[in-house]
Amino acid sequence: MLIYGLSFKDGMVFQKKDNYELVFSSENTQLGKVFRAKIKGFGTIEVFRVVLPQAECFGDQCIFNDDLLIGFLSRENGNIRIERKGDEFTGYIEISEKTDHQIDLDPFVILQAHDRYLLLKEYAKLLAFENKIGCISKPYSVLSVQNIKDELIERAKEKGIQVLLLRKIDRTKEFVQLCKDNGFLPGIAVNFSDPDIGEFKKMGFEFFLVDFEHRKREDVESLRNVLKDSIVVAKNVSLLDAAGLIEGLVVGKNERLEDLLRMSLIQKVMRLYLEMNSLHKETLDLCEALGFGVVFNGSFERIEYAKFCRFEKMSDEGFELLCFDKTNTLKRLFVTEGQIRIQVESTSHLIKEAKIRPDGRSFYFYREG
Repeated sequence: MLIYGLSFKDGMVFQKKDNYELVFSSENTQLGKVFRAKIKGFGTIEVFRVVLPQAECFGDQCIFNDDLLIGFLSRENGNIRIERKGDEFTGYIEISEKTDHQIDLDPFVILQAHDRYLLLKEYAKLLAFENKIGCISKPYSVLSVQNIKDELIERAKEKGIQVLLLRKIDRTKEFVQLCKDNGFLPGIAVNFSDPDIGEFKKMGFEFFLVDFEHRKREDVESLRNVLKDSIVVAKNVSLLDAAGLIEGLVVGKNERLEDLLRMSLIQKVMRLYLEMNSLHKETLDLCEALGFGVVFNGSFERIEYAKFCRFEKMSDEGFELLCFDKTNTLKRLFVTEGQIRIQVESTSHLIKEAKIRPDGRSFYFYREG
C-alpha cells in the first residue's frame, strides 16, 4: 500500500513535487489510523494506492472488503475520487486553485478488522466525529401528492403521514395553508437549480426534498444558507458533500433488503430515506426497525418506528436484528435472501422494589412479576 505515493508506517513525512509541497502524519484510532495532510500549491494528489481483492465501493468515498477499509472522512478543500483497475484502487484529491499558504487536505482513514460490518460501523462513527454531527434528525413519513382531495387528507391522517410533499408546482400558497390547517408539514420537491427555492421558503414550506443534480459540498452549503432551519432531504448528492448540512439523504427506491441493512450502518451520520413507488411489506418492516424515513410516491401505509434496534448478526449469509416495537414487544428479525422472518421473543416483566438499609440508605432491586 502506498500513502501519498510513499510506503508509510509512522511519523511525519514531507514531500515536494513540481506543483506542491505536502506534509502528512497519522493518528491512531480504534481500528486503525487517520491520516491528515497539509498542502501548499495545487494539482492532483494521489492519496492512496492499494490492491484490495473482493472489495466493495461505498459511493465515491470508501472501499472495503472483509479485512480492510479505506475511506475519506470529509470533503472540504478539494475534489475526491477513487479509481479502480481490477483489484487496484487509487484515491485522489484534486486541488484546482493554487495556494500560497498551507491548507488542510481532507483526511482519510485506514481501518483493519475481520468483519466488514464492524469496519463500516467504525467508519460511520469517525465520519460523524469529523463532521461534528452529534445527533441526527428524526425520520418522517412523507406522502407525495399532486392534487389534494378530502378523502386523501383523511386517510393520510389515519395512516400517520407527517409531511405532504407537493410534486406539481401549482397553487402553492393554498397548499401550505391546507397542510397547516390539517396538521401536516408542508413539503415541496425541487431541483437545486430551481430559482424559486427561496420564495417557497417564504411561502411557508417547511420540508424540502431537493435533487442536488450531483452538485458539490459548496452548493449544499449555499442552499442550507437559503433554507436556514427548514428540513432538507437530499437526492443525488454524496454523503461527504451533505454530511452535517442536511437532515436526510434518499438512498434509493425499493432497494434490496440486504442493501438497506448495509446502508443503515451509516445512520450515525445522517437519517436515511427510502422512496417507495409501491408497497412492500418486508421493506416497510425493515424501515420501521431501522428508522428509515419513507417517501411514498403512490400507495401508503402507517409506519410504526421501533423504539430500539440493534444488529445481533451480520454476515454474507444473512442478518439478525433485535428490536423493541412501539408496544414494547421484543422482536427478532431474520433477513436472508430478500425475505424477513419475525420472531416474537418472550420477556419477563420486572418490578422495581426498594428496601431501607440499617444505615438509612435505600437499596433498589428488581424482581420478576
